[in-house]
Amino acid sequence: KSTFLSAHSLTKCATKSHRRVFYASTSEKQAREFARVKLNELLSRSPRIRNILLNKSVGDINDSVFEKQFSNGSGITVSYMKENADRTRGYSADDLMLDEVQDMDPSEIPIVEEILSASLDPSRFYTGTPKTLDNHIEHKWQLSTKHEVFFRCKSCRKLNSIGYRNIGKKGPICTSCGGLLDIAGEHIWVPTYDRTGPEPYYL
Repeated sequence: KSTFLSAHSLTKCATKSHRRVFYASTSEKQAREFARVKLNELLSRSPRIRNILLNKSVGDINDSVFEKQFSNGSGITVSYMKENADRTRGYSADDLMLDEVQDMDPSEIPIVEEILSASLDPSRFYTGTPKTLDNHIEHKWQLSTKHEVFFRCKSCRKLNSIGYRNIGKKGPICTSCGGLLDIAGEHIWVPTYDRTGPEPYYL
């Protein structure tokens, strides 16, 4: 999840100048790991992204742990919160990314969302693992369109939603014909609940 958020954050910043991204996890340790390992790792391994955001293809990444400011005016703020959103006050952003949201106090999340109030093109990303049926991310899921990914079998063309019945001796298999599934191949996201609302993506 955090790898996706880091890649998406850098893509947003690289493709849109003066884009502000705000990322928050539930602890200082997780926030530091996201900044140093996830963000800096992607920056160090992608000369093209480095050229766009840092105006250099090689060299050290010299910046603050919690503030990434780029040459095109975009930037990423990394923070953390769990039971109190005070650390997030006073910021403005276009993209809000909350990681491990199931461990956050749901009453504090609307406070964090206020950082998007001035954006002309706001977006929200909530990621986490619903450890129980009684948490914020599970509540959001139940009110949503419940998008799931389906993989198409090359042999019989049946769409497969991956589950325990897809476990084969050599890899994931089609539940219809038993053929091997190419999970890097053709796939589609399908809403499994017919309602308007948030569109989360479940893997």
